[in-house]
Amino acid sequence: MEDIKNILSALTGTTLKQGMEGLKFFEQWETIAGKRLSDLSEPAFIRNNVLFVFVHNSSALQEISYSKQALLKTINARKDLPTVKDIKFTIRSQREG
Repeated sequence: MEDIKNILSALTGTTLKQGMEGLKFFEQWETIAGKRLSDLSEPAFIRNNVLFVFVHNSSALQEISYSKQALLKTINARKDLPTVKDIKFTIRSQREG
């Protein structure tokens, strides 16, 4: 198991624990962000207590940016999710799919 952790970390810069934490966000994103914002975005990964979120376009980026503090508050109030100190939003290109 230690070899898998090392390979994952080397390939992605993400530990197995961080990958599992990111999965929690992915599974619960609609509950966390609400229907409207979850339709515009999806959590990508978490690294060093920073949640990275893909958004679909520039207007979605602007809209979700206004909700950043509320999202942080919601996330950090939940005991089933890791503490997040920041959220970084980025537009997902069409090539990334």
